[in-house]
Amino acid sequence: MGKDFCQRFKHQNHFCDSDDFVVTGTSSRGNVMECNKFAMECDHRILVGGIVFHFLAGFGGGRKTVLPGISSRKTIDFNHKLYFKPGPAGSGAVETCANGITAGNPVHEDMVESAKLAKISFIVNAAVDRTNKIAQCFAGDIVEAHEAGMAFVKNMDGIKLDEQADVVIASACGYPKDINFYQGVKPIFNAVGAIKPKDGVLILVSKCGEGWGNPDTEKFAFEFENMLDREVFLRDNFGIGRYVGFKLFEVATQVHYILVSDMAPELFAKTDIIPCKTVEEAVAKAHEITGKEKMSTYIMPFAATTMASMDL
Repeated sequence: MGKDFCQRFKHQNHFCDSDDFVVTGTSSRGNVMECNKFAMECDHRILVGGIVFHFLAGFGGGRKTVLPGISSRKTIDFNHKLYFKPGPAGSGAVETCANGITAGNPVHEDMVESAKLAKISFIVNAAVDRTNKIAQCFAGDIVEAHEAGMAFVKNMDGIKLDEQADVVIASACGYPKDINFYQGVKPIFNAVGAIKPKDGVLILVSKCGEGWGNPDTEKFAFEFENMLDREVFLRDNFGIGRYVGFKLFEVATQVHYILVSDMAPELFAKTDIIPCKTVEEAVAKAHEITGKEKMSTYIMPFAATTMASMDL
């Protein structure tokens, strides 16, 4: 917000583990909405943010500034666990909890209910282009303005495909977007819809100079032998770092996931991720996996922001 704003207005950094919350209501799915007391005591609540594709809620921005933005950890974890289908471990995920999808997405719908209970006055959300300049701003009602923004982003950064490819080579867009393994969640889920399921190959080029980037994500690499064990643990011990780890390792069971990074290959021994050191090595591995001399291929140089899919 800048120095001038901070000098003129009272401000607070939100902390989801504090005790300073008030209950604004309960969602239709049973989520008790605990919101930041400081924010709820204000006469108006104006949300400022950006709209991008989001691998769990469909899109960022809008209602996400309330949940998770100013919500308690308890409320956040309840919301994010809606990703799993009801039932025992192994039941899997709700298919509509995915990039670019809000219709029938329980995580998104629960967030919208939270924002309505928080009585938001209006929002100002921006869509940013590949040069990090504002392409368009959307202001007004939290639902209507955000829906307009989502449609704009889908048109600007969404790539409608006629067919999926044997191979997708995706770049995490360099520093700081490729700073660690954790950040790979963005380009992976923007690119995975462009790949033929099961037999397709995803090559992610991401330096990961700082390693895992999250201790819970690292834990999910070393302490579990398979995805079922990871799901059992995650359902009872939900946390966003664990969830991101789960999603990143799950992708490697759905397509052949090759990671070109600086990370040591032995770190991925208990996962299905195929580590490589160069793009040339990764492409050679892709030929080996597909058994094809000529592979249909998409290259996504801006995979951290652009999404490719047949369903857009």
